[in-house]
Amino acid sequence: MADYTPTPEAVEAAARAIHANDFERGLVAEDVWGDLTDETREWYVANATSALTAAGPIIAAEALREAADWLADMDDGRDTAQHRAGRDIIARIRDRAVLARGEGT
Repeated sequence: MADYTPTPEAVEAAARAIHANDFERGLVAEDVWGDLTDETREWYVANATSALTAAGPIIAAEALREAADWLADMDDGRDTAQHRAGRDIIARIRDRAVLARGEGT
């Protein structure tokens, strides 16, 4: 799977969530994102980016697996070219999900 780069919107949402969690736990005094210093916001963004970059492929693999399972559930067992092609697509999706999770070679 190609390197994953989280979107800026995802990074900011994650950074704000980490900050909110830290505030709830009493680890930071500032409860408003805009009241943080630039350095502190950059620290949260860096941590959020690292977390999302590491988790992104795992989340994508799980979504692929769930999509493949859903498609497989739609299979009515007919043996037509279209149905065989669909089963082939499901198998390839599952293979990609396994590789994305790092379980394959």
